[in-house]
Amino acid sequence: MAPANGLTGKKTCKERMIIPWDATWKSVFDIWMLLLVGYSCFFTMYEITFSPEQTTWMSAVDEIVFVHFLLDLIFSKRSGP
Repeated sequence: MAPANGLTGKKTCKERMIIPWDATWKSVFDIWMLLLVGYSCFFTMYEITFSPEQTTWMSAVDEIVFVHFLLDLIFSKRSGP
């Protein structure tokens, strides 16, 4: 593959900002997000069905899942074709 920026081999700013579609860490992150979506689906049904009292660990886990969903949105906008 030819260097991205002439003969210097340096990537342009745009090329550095885009996450390659075949990046291994991105695939692992996508699998992690799939697990979080499954957790969110089942735990939401549990909360609606049984209406448990909201504990601190439940709130913390919900916030962590929310942050991961935000990261997924950001990564999805920066992924290549």
